Amino acid sequence: MLLKHLADHAEQRPKLPPDYYRVRSVKWALQLDGDGNPMAQGLASLATDDNPAGFPMPAPYVYRSGMKPPPALLVDTLQYVFAMPKDDSLGEEEEANRRNDAYVALLRRWRDSAPDDPRAAAVVSFFDRARHLNITLPEDAKHSDTVAILLSGDREYVHMRESAVECWRAVVRERKSTGNAKGVCLSCGQIGELLDTIPEPIKGGAIPSSNGRTRDAQLVSINKPAQGRGGTIQLGNTPICDRCGRAMAVLNSLLADPEHRFRGSDTVTVWWLRDEQELPLGSALDRADPADVDAVYKAVDKANEDIDTAVDNVFYAVTLGANQGRAVIRDWIDVPLTEALQHVTVWFDDHRLPDPWKGRERVLPLWQIAQSCGRWDSDKKRYVDKSAPDATYSALLRSALTGVPVPVWVLPHLLHRVRADSRIDLPRVALVQLVLSRPPFKETRVSNEENVAVIWGRAFAVLESIQRRAIPDVNTTIGDRYLSTAMTRPQATLTRLFPLANGHLKKLKNSKQQSSRAAGFALEVKLKALLEQLPDGGPPERFELRDQAAFIIGYSRQGSEDITRARAAANSAD
Repeated sequence: MLLKHLADHAEQRPKLPPDYYRVRSVKWALQLDGDGNPMAQGLASLATDDNPAGFPMPAPYVYRSGMKPPPALLVDTLQYVFAMPKDDSLGEEEEANRRNDAYVALLRRWRDSAPDDPRAAAVVSFFDRARHLNITLPEDAKHSDTVAILLSGDREYVHMRESAVECWRAVVRERKSTGNAKGVCLSCGQIGELLDTIPEPIKGGAIPSSNGRTRDAQLVSINKPAQGRGGTIQLGNTPICDRCGRAMAVLNSLLADPEHRFRGSDTVTVWWLRDEQELPLGSALDRADPADVDAVYKAVDKANEDIDTAVDNVFYAVTLGANQGRAVIRDWIDVPLTEALQHVTVWFDDHRLPDPWKGRERVLPLWQIAQSCGRWDSDKKRYVDKSAPDATYSALLRSALTGVPVPVWVLPHLLHRVRADSRIDLPRVALVQLVLSRPPFKETRVSNEENVAVIWGRAFAVLESIQRRAIPDVNTTIGDRYLSTAMTRPQATLTRLFPLANGHLKKLKNSKQQSSRAAGFALEVKLKALLEQLPDGGPPERFELRDQAAFIIGYSRQGSEDITRARAAANSAD
């Protein structure tokens, strides 16, 4: 069904390249006049500062492999177009000549299929006269650089002409079809011309890799008898028709669209709708722009009002990983659009937090929440790149789109990082709140204000405020030194810090400054009120994981409330 839904989506992507074309970086251009004579002795460079690998344009492309890979029509490497060898060895020169001969033969086929196209005749005339062998290639050119052909007076390259598109379509179908009678496609269930292999792979780099090495990947690849049922290779056991084979072009288009993809460290998720409509889902989740987040809520309201739309439209998403040259489907979502959007709005509601510095509640970008599972660099004041577990981003994305709980491994890992870094910030609090808002913690009300761990978290924040007020230029706060202990052994921490807090309070209350004395009395009342809510014996000796999470919630709430009150007081004083 995946291929069918992708193929059906082709009609809704108007900027899709022609059949068996793919956006490629073309570094050089060969310019000819109307008679097939070169306009210059060399090649024109299409590379720019923004695109050093060449100008991106749709160009003929098909997956090729083997000892004698065939040429592409018109747009190919310098090895094919100008017989440029990889090196000076005799074997490489012979191989370059062989590939060039095959390239020219394909050009002749194009000319013969379009006798009324003068551009085809002009291009073939240039190569038939071997003028290409006299072109001076740039010194920095490589045999793997791609070159396109442009005729004088034309605004588009010759490979975009209708005759070239039709010829290339026929060539690819001939190369990739089974050569047998039509059959039933396993994807769409319709009778059509079956493919031997899927012509277009997933573009290299479209699926991220944790090791940084990427290459083209095939969604279906059975090239050894041991891999196929009954020893059948290629698509013998998975018959795919030509129309469904075009699904890969749609998939590559979605993978190249920032609004329709979510890139993790080792997976990528693309999404689309059966009936296309304006929906800024990508920017709402991954950038948390307030206008886009609001648009998602409005889309849910509209779908609930329009019952027909809610029933008819469907949300699709596929998560892909890569293993060598093969794509791996990690997840597949096929649900009504309303259901998917409701999951996303619940995701927003579950982690929405007050931002005291901005004076409003806000949701956070998905990537920022995932990044909070990484290691904090206190010197650079940011999270270390790629220090979070590889699966974090994709796991949180799945939770956002489907409403499933955050994986069980996330909370212990996050708590470990909080203790190791001695840092609690908005993204980490948001993730803790997400975990506690979903099973198995949702029904336990861990984050309730009556929870001893929440109360102790608030009290620890007040203890830290007392120290900061008494020693404004303190180098190492009690949060820096005791946060990890406070999360795991609260009783011992309170026993250690309470005498210190009393000393700080005494200093503040005896200060000559009225503001310091007032702060001292206010902080003393606040701390006393919180400690009185603890059991008679004080906080427990140890906290388990859920208590540590609740401690973070309490600590964050107290800090946020204190900042809000301080800013309000400062504004009223002004």
